[in-house]
Order: sequence, then C-alpha cells, then structure tokens
Amino acid sequence: MLRSVLKSLRGSDWSLALDFLSPSFFEVVPTLGMTRLITTLTKNSMNRELYESTAGTWLPIQRGLQDSQEPPGQLVLKLYFAAFLGPRPCFLDLRAERFQTGSWNPQPWIFAFSDDFTSAMRRVYQGFYENEPQLFQDGLKALDLQHSEELFLDLFGRVQDGTMVFRLQDFRDSFHRIFVSCKENKTSLHPEFLPLGLLLFSLYEHAEHLGLPLSPAEAWRSVRLYFSKSKGESA
Repeated sequence: MLRSVLKSLRGSDWSLALDFLSPSFFEVVPTLGMTRLITTLTKNSMNRELYESTAGTWLPIQRGLQDSQEPPGQLVLKLYFAAFLGPRPCFLDLRAERFQTGSWNPQPWIFAFSDDFTSAMRRVYQGFYENEPQLFQDGLKALDLQHSEELFLDLFGRVQDGTMVFRLQDFRDSFHRIFVSCKENKTSLHPEFLPLGLLLFSLYEHAEHLGLPLSPAEAWRSVRLYFSKSKGESA
C-alpha cells in the first residue's frame, strides 16, 4: 500500500524530492504510520487556507533571519533549523528555484513535526553544534537511532564549527546508510523521517546549486538566538 501511495506521487512536484528513498527505507518504516503521514502531506498541499496562514507566520521569520552580510546559503540553513526551533507547521520547500530576488515562494509542502520528533531533533543538533555529546546521544536514543551515531556524524560532515560544502549525493548516501543500519539493528525508522528527508533534500539542492561553503553551526546559533529573543519580547 505504501509503495502504491508513493508511486502515485511520481511525476508530481514531489518526484525529485522522493529520490532519496532507497529500497531499505520500505523495510524499516512502519507502513501504517507512513501512509497516514503521506495522506497528511497531500491534504496539506491542497489546503489554501493552511498555505496562507503558514506563509503569514514564516515569511516574516524569513525576513527576520535574513542578513545581507552573510552568504545567501546561510539563510537557507537558518530556515532549515527554524523548522525545529520555530512555530509549527512549517514549509519543507527550500529549493533554489523557490527563492527569487530575496523572496521565498515555497510550494505547499507543509508539515507540523510532532513534539517528540521535534524534541529529539533539537537535542541532536544542540548536542552536536554546542559540543554536548550526551545530549546528542540522548536525541538519537529518543529516535531509536543510537546505533547510527557515526552515520549522523557523517551526515553533519563532522563539522562542529566551521564551514562545509553540501552535495546531494552525500545526503542520499548518508540517508541510505541510516536506513540500512536500522534494518541491520532491527529498529524502525520514525515516519517523520519522510518530511525531514524532503526538508533536507531541498536544503542540499539549494546549497549545492550555490556551491558555497556554509557554516551550519553559525546558522544554528543564530536561529537559537533569534527565537530566544522572540520569546523574551512576547513574554
């Protein structure tokens, strides 16, 4: 059933983004949960009111995070991390073609990550970029992915502070190895790795298009500061 649902999306605007799925993916993801998630993504993509409300929330965030002194790709990195630090739902479309002359015009790829998944991803990123190894490991454990610690370090380019170059093939290879690790260790992959994969795909596509070295750690810290200030101002 899951394969047939995904097949129906081929040839649509989702098509290229689904290329990160390898055969191992279908062996480690809960079928029912994934089918429900895809149904939600599809319904969201046709909900004009949801699109307008999400744009009303996120386009001001985009403008707030923009810094003309930074390389263009830093903004895209910030928007990626903001998906786990900012309001929900969020846009999953960060592709280069959706940014024209400073304006972000994403397709209606909209999803609200769950509390448990968001919390785990925050711990993973904070643990890695703020040099808190135990927090990093706790985040992976919450996702039942403690067996893939080295693979996540590879996915992050093992760059805790500094710049890295993003390549789509590296992303595809890393995700495939994580799927295989789940299969070998007999663990299930959280269904929300599908929207996470779409978000990461669009980030890597945009960053590869730019071809510039970018600083994930700097982007992470900047987004953390932005939302901590926003919460302080609204208190």
